[in-house]
Amino acid sequence: MIERIIEFSSRNKALIIMAYLVMIGYGIWVLVNTPVDAIPDLSENQVIVFTDWMGRSPKEIEDQITYPLSVNLQGLAGVKSVRSSSEFNFSMISIIFDDSIDFYFARTRVLERLALASTFLPEGVTPYLAPDATALGQIFWYTVEGDNHDLGTLRAIQDWYVRYQLNSVPGVAQVSSVGGMPKEYQVDVTPERLRAYGITLGQIYAALETSNSAVGGGVVQKGKAEYLIRSVGWIRSIEDIRNTVVTERNGVPVRIGDVATVQLGSEFRRSILEKDGREVTGGVVMMRFGENPLRVTKAIKDKIRQLQAGLPEGVEIVPFYDRTELIEGSIETVTTILEHEIIIATVAILLILTHVRSVFIVIVTLPLSILFSFMLMRWFGISSNIMSLSGIAISIGILVDQAIVMLENATHRLTEKFGDERITGDTTEIVIGAMRQVGRPIFFSVVIMVISFLPVFALTGQEGKLFHPLAYTKTFALVGTAIISITLVPALIPLLVRGRLSREENNWIVRSVIEMYRPVLSFLMERPKTVIWLFVLLLAFGGYTARHLGREFMPPLDEGSILDMPVTVPRASVTQAGDDLRARDALLRAVPEISMVVGKAGRADTPTDPSPLDMVETVVNLHPREHWLKRKIRLDDAQEEALQLVKDLETAGAIAAFGDAAQRSSFSDSTATGALDRYDAEMRMGLMARKIEFEESLARESVGFVIQRVFDQIDAHNAWLKPQSAEHRLLVTGNHTEIQSVHFVHHPQLADTQRLVFAVLKMLSADGVIAPDTANLLAPKDSHAAIIALKEAMGLPAPDFHQSTHDALLSFRDARTIEWKNETNLTIFPIAMKAFAVALLEETQYQAEMIDAWKAEALPESTSPEKLAEDIGKRRFLWVKSKSDLVQELDKHVRQIGWANIWTQPIINRVDMLATGVRTQLAVKVYGRTQDEIQETSNNVAQVIRSIEGAVDVVADQTVGKGYIEITVDREKAARYGVSIGDVQDIIEVALGGKPVTTTVEGRERFPVRLRYARDYRADEESIRNILIATTEESQPTSVRLADVADVTVLEGPVVIKSENGLLRSYVQLNVRDRDIIGFVEEAKREVSAKLTLPEGSYLEWTGQFEHQERAKRTLRIVFPTVLILIFVILYLTYHDLMHAALMMMAVPGALAGGVIFQTMFGYNFSVAVWVGYIACFGMATETGIIMLVYLRDAIAARGGLAGIASTDELKQTVITGAVHRLRPKLLTEATAILGLAPMLWSTGVGSEVIAPMAAPVLGGLLVADEVIDVFLPVLFYHVEKRRWRKLREVSPVAATEGVPA
Repeated sequence: MIERIIEFSSRNKALIIMAYLVMIGYGIWVLVNTPVDAIPDLSENQVIVFTDWMGRSPKEIEDQITYPLSVNLQGLAGVKSVRSSSEFNFSMISIIFDDSIDFYFARTRVLERLALASTFLPEGVTPYLAPDATALGQIFWYTVEGDNHDLGTLRAIQDWYVRYQLNSVPGVAQVSSVGGMPKEYQVDVTPERLRAYGITLGQIYAALETSNSAVGGGVVQKGKAEYLIRSVGWIRSIEDIRNTVVTERNGVPVRIGDVATVQLGSEFRRSILEKDGREVTGGVVMMRFGENPLRVTKAIKDKIRQLQAGLPEGVEIVPFYDRTELIEGSIETVTTILEHEIIIATVAILLILTHVRSVFIVIVTLPLSILFSFMLMRWFGISSNIMSLSGIAISIGILVDQAIVMLENATHRLTEKFGDERITGDTTEIVIGAMRQVGRPIFFSVVIMVISFLPVFALTGQEGKLFHPLAYTKTFALVGTAIISITLVPALIPLLVRGRLSREENNWIVRSVIEMYRPVLSFLMERPKTVIWLFVLLLAFGGYTARHLGREFMPPLDEGSILDMPVTVPRASVTQAGDDLRARDALLRAVPEISMVVGKAGRADTPTDPSPLDMVETVVNLHPREHWLKRKIRLDDAQEEALQLVKDLETAGAIAAFGDAAQRSSFSDSTATGALDRYDAEMRMGLMARKIEFEESLARESVGFVIQRVFDQIDAHNAWLKPQSAEHRLLVTGNHTEIQSVHFVHHPQLADTQRLVFAVLKMLSADGVIAPDTANLLAPKDSHAAIIALKEAMGLPAPDFHQSTHDALLSFRDARTIEWKNETNLTIFPIAMKAFAVALLEETQYQAEMIDAWKAEALPESTSPEKLAEDIGKRRFLWVKSKSDLVQELDKHVRQIGWANIWTQPIINRVDMLATGVRTQLAVKVYGRTQDEIQETSNNVAQVIRSIEGAVDVVADQTVGKGYIEITVDREKAARYGVSIGDVQDIIEVALGGKPVTTTVEGRERFPVRLRYARDYRADEESIRNILIATTEESQPTSVRLADVADVTVLEGPVVIKSENGLLRSYVQLNVRDRDIIGFVEEAKREVSAKLTLPEGSYLEWTGQFEHQERAKRTLRIVFPTVLILIFVILYLTYHDLMHAALMMMAVPGALAGGVIFQTMFGYNFSVAVWVGYIACFGMATETGIIMLVYLRDAIAARGGLAGIASTDELKQTVITGAVHRLRPKLLTEATAILGLAPMLWSTGVGSEVIAPMAAPVLGGLLVADEVIDVFLPVLFYHVEKRRWRKLREVSPVAATEGVPA
């Protein structure tokens, strides 16, 4: 079949080439329109059911909503687990479905169950589904800012203008508000006035409800016209509410204003948004499931630009979290790798083949295979992300193998035919045989590489979602190259392989390798034991090295930002949370690597955010890495300097001599750590002062840059009405610099650039130097209508002066910042050395005084700060901090009493929070019977874990400890006074909690009218005890105090009630630093089991990232050996030779050993990413072994088989000839694969921390497997065939060796 396809393609060249031209056109269209994201969607297949019940405590919500709903939802098909959370005001239930269940089908099944909810839930309570978005759906956060507008006005703009407009953008599932002060009309009733007028709360409630409405009266026929009747009674102002009549007394109306204070205030707030030390309001945009995040984000930005023109003066929409940079950065990283790989492959092939048209035949397979992958990605619904593109990148080296082997065999046949003469005429018949000969082996080598990747397809859960796109695209590319190799390549070879071809021995590279390779192979041919022992030693070394490598689930993707998620005591009020948030964010802003800090306390108004007030989420955006200053002194350098200083001080008698070297080393290490903390604090302050000064200067330069662009635009249009002097231009620039530079200090937006451009044009027009109509000035000077129309047809944006100017401004600011960084790095070195010297001296004295070892009254002259700084500067360097260094510094720098630090990243936090319910790497689920029991167990578990090395950010969730004022009605007392339970509950709900009575209609805006008691009557428990309850019996007083019929007590209760599958549950959350997670979990399990005795009915369950790794390990243990056996069976069925199949499989252990060596060299732990690299390597190595065996078997077949070989010497030379003949295609394939993978290993962009660990075992494995194949395989093949030859000839070993014929 394959041979016939090759022959058909070679004979029908025009048809094949035309088909591929059509494929190229379609592939390019698919490439442009493929959805793009940073990483695959790792979130669970889940549906969130959210239920509001305002004013209710977690206990009521758990008992009456969460528990009944969760058990009702457990029976759905495909449900893995049901997690629930009952909190103040709401219930949130996450139904986790199996990944095989369709997302929208799952939502439909849940909706069917919710249709029954009204039969068992309280009246008026309606559960609903969260938006159809995933954990990665929060793609855009923004603030609505305006210095001259209060938070209520800004929140109204967000709620009633910005939110709905952004929600109309295609692909947006929901836009939710956060922060600010939602406005409402507040009717604060005074009980004494109610009693004086004899009015009840119910009467006021009814009066408000009926006084806010509009009705229709049909139509009136007037003449021949029809008029609609409309009676309008909407409340439109505070005065309308005050003048609402409740009742009348003695003919005098009693208005609401007579018994209550009416004001416009803020709704009950459960969130705060903070930026630059002030409260702001903002919003979060959720993307719909399956949409293209890059396209949706661009549409959101375009919509914001449109909305900006309609906002009040001074109000701006400013983004503070945008995934675009992460997405573009990750895609740029992989595309750069692909570009470098293609260039390297091209150069390598050109150096070896030295025939340009032959190189084209090989290289053309790369872009065509990539286009083929993108077409299949579209059909399979796979987005373009860092993992899917990495699948293509990791395959680049082997995508040309099949074309190289086919081309090499055809070239070899042609040189046999034409020799050194030029190749002319139709060579189709000559090369068809050569191409048919290798067609089947190269096709099955691709099949084996595809099969070798089956373990990746077998991965499930989060690790499967992460690596399935990589496995798919690698498979797509391999399938594509296999098809291209047996269709297009056979069609191109007869057309392009012409002219004079160079023989193998004519190429100096190939000749040099042959001259080294042939003697080594000849020497080892008769020494199989040596070869075997070398192989065993290689495997033993690899196994020994592997045992000392750590383990982790995945290297964390650097998202370019940090998420600060501390937790505090659950009693924090909204005011306290806001104060602490501002103080915390101020500390964060004082770090020079940090670009922007926006903090949130509490939850956004979305069902996907369950955060309580005591949970802070601060987005810490970082400057680009190339802007970071060198200010780090390495710990080992600091320790050496501290040790040297201690020795000098001992010699000088400044400190007491230590008993031994171990004590001295321990003291100096402690001193070095403390000195680095002091040094970091000093450098932060100094560098921030420099940074602020530079930013102010850069703001002025930015204004000048934009104005100069405006001048250049006017010059290009020749639109000056009168000549402009340099002085006038400077005057214009100076005037606007003073006014506008404040907008360009931090993160200038497109709106800022646009505002400045319009201001300059307006001033120039007013001065009469340009025409009043400035619209044409902003049009591109050199644009042609045809070009613009073509761009619009292709979906490309039209030329825009504002956008191009803003882009140029950002590039200018980036270049200037890098210049400043380089200059500052040169100037701060002596300052940094002096700061470290002072810190080291101060810390040494402090530490010595703590142990009563300081003996000097003053420092010796030999250790003065100046002298010490000079000496240290000669020996040490400053370095740029890594992100992990920065997080560790922040953990020490940002310390607040009552707050526990947790540091994570936005995307991974969303995935972990909605998938596992925790925001850290690890957590211990604590199940139990009661909340108090669970809390005590959680605290004990946390205490044990804190003592284990590597544990950081250990926090036991505080599920109890919330302050409650609990009112318990005494039914007997209530009956005595004629008070019903319902009367008491109504008063508590309305008077204390406040109840929305109605909603005003004010144009497009809607504001609730809330009825409640005045603040003084609900300020504390004593005020609550004195609330009056109306009685129903005439013999009793008209009202009684609440304390007369109920007990009002202050106590502690649950903050939140969490459960899973109906069982109460809480978490102990933690991160692991500086050790592998699996090893940590194993040790922690042993420690907790040994030190804790759990209460009856309680048990622990570990969750987090290690679960994914354990699951992957279990899967690979089964699937991986199965795949190796399957590959072996396929090899045997293909070649019908058990020993040959075994020889080809030798490449696998060789690749494993080589991979471990490279993994150790580059310091990567074992992880799923690394194992995926090994899996990719095994397939490549096996494929190389197959090709080598093809050449060895062909060499023997060319001699007429073993029967045609006269002696073992001839057999040995035949094997050597076959192995040497394999060298040129081997150099082409192996050099291309190995050199092509190098850019992956040394990549530094976004996502490189995931890509490089995959590349290390592939590169190392191929290098070592290549030597195994080139040396071990021919030697062992020779001895296998020699044994068969002897058996065939039935001669003695001596006779055979001497070449005596049988």
